[in-house]
Amino acid sequence: MGIILPAIRLFDKPFPAGKASANISRTCGQLKFTEEMLPTIEQIREKLQEEPDDVFLNYSLAMLQKKEGLDQEALASFDRCIKLDPDYIAAYFHKGMYLASLGEVEQARAELETGIERARGCGDEHALGEMTEFLASL
Repeated sequence: MGIILPAIRLFDKPFPAGKASANISRTCGQLKFTEEMLPTIEQIREKLQEEPDDVFLNYSLAMLQKKEGLDQEALASFDRCIKLDPDYIAAYFHKGMYLASLGEVEQARAELETGIERARGCGDEHALGEMTEFLASL
């Protein structure tokens, strides 16, 4: 199973001929990458040196750090993403889920509640529903 990212701008080179169709598929308007196609944490950090305030790059870093079990780094990257764009709703949701998976249920609830308010303010009904449902399961 791959990780869904909303863009492929991290790649400076085109996909190798014949490999793209085997390693990438379109899901709900997003691109789904298999492990072979994902950028590394190091590649994202290099891009962040060029564009430190890029919200998507900070979010991507948090997601990969989360995947690698780099708990404090991932949480700090989610915080950076939220600081850069308080309306980047996915950061609240994924940070909340991650906190819950680490056993930090009260912190997860607080993060989800903030995300729910932001989602409501942005009119993001899909994220609002997902976060509300997850919060209720805690």
